[in-house]
Amino acid sequence: WSKLRDKYPRVEAQPRIEGPIENLYEEPLQQVQFQMLQPQGRTWYLSEDDERLVQLQDTRFVQNWRRRHGNYVRFEGVKDDFWTSFELFREMLSDEKLPLPVTQQLELTYINWIPQTPAPDTVRMTETAEVNVRGLRPLPESLDWSGRYVVEEDDHPVARLYVQYFHVLRASPPNPGPGAQFALTFRAPAVEGMSDERIDKLMDVGREVIVRTFTDLTTPAAHAAWGRTQ
Repeated sequence: WSKLRDKYPRVEAQPRIEGPIENLYEEPLQQVQFQMLQPQGRTWYLSEDDERLVQLQDTRFVQNWRRRHGNYVRFEGVKDDFWTSFELFREMLSDEKLPLPVTQQLELTYINWIPQTPAPDTVRMTETAEVNVRGLRPLPESLDWSGRYVVEEDDHPVARLYVQYFHVLRASPPNPGPGAQFALTFRAPAVEGMSDERIDKLMDVGREVIVRTFTDLTTPAAHAAWGRTQ
């Protein structure tokens, strides 16, 4: 914390988060996980405005940006924050003569909050749910959907992309109330470790895959409402 506290002056203890290392050559199985709520399992380091967040536990190093009241921060800014924070973490380990981490997996996640917009106006998946039944409106007013895609480089799998769209009631700001959460997670494993150059390249690959998939799965009406540009 001594290396981070200028930018992240607040600290909170949180329960651990767990997750599998992706296996690109096997069908992923639905996993039911149980975890003890250990108060010191994970540490949050938070910026004063509550928008930037570093999460640290013995198996994860996470850099987050979450919208509160400030302007939207683009991907490049969050990536720069990650490298700055991660290098400070490794510098601390070296100072303490502790082993440096071996990166087994990169995860890149975009979580989009869409307040009070009917699913047919937002996501194209409703088109496949259209019905022609007397007494029913043809399109569902809400929809919960998930999908999984393999990401390839030179015809070889390098990652999976997980997509989830579901309706939920949001309690925390900004925009509390009913709406939909649209989450896209790019997960690229490398059990034997990744170089910094490979991590950086995969971040860019994941960002492009996520942005293009989000665009392809949302409607022209939604793009117009959000003011999307090329």
